[in-house]
Amino acid sequence: METTACMNRELHESNARLNQIYTMLTQALEKPRRLRIAQRAWLKFRDAQCAFDTAEMSEGSAASYTIDLCYVRVTEGRIATLESILPCNGCVLFKKKYYEQPFQWPKRPRLATLPVLDTQETSQPNEEP
Repeated sequence: METTACMNRELHESNARLNQIYTMLTQALEKPRRLRIAQRAWLKFRDAQCAFDTAEMSEGSAASYTIDLCYVRVTEGRIATLESILPCNGCVLFKKKYYEQPFQWPKRPRLATLPVLDTQETSQPNEEP
């Protein structure tokens, strides 16, 4: 149950990041229409890909985890693709102001999904001090 909750948090974080990058990109592009078309097609691809990848796991205790894992994996790939789109000459056309100032994607805060281990030194049984 705990791993399913962690994967669900990862999925929400990935979706939030995707939405952030997509929104910034559509606002920065001179002509965002093609990106919108591509994003709608990608959403259909994501759903079809994960339906295929998880078809045999659609029921059972691991189903939710497996489906979320697929969505995270595919979404992280899309984030990487969108983050690779930067203002440059002859590539995707950005609004003029993005060529005049440095363009940078915002830093990505990550959720703490793993417990923090105590790093204090402790002696183990049968160990000499």
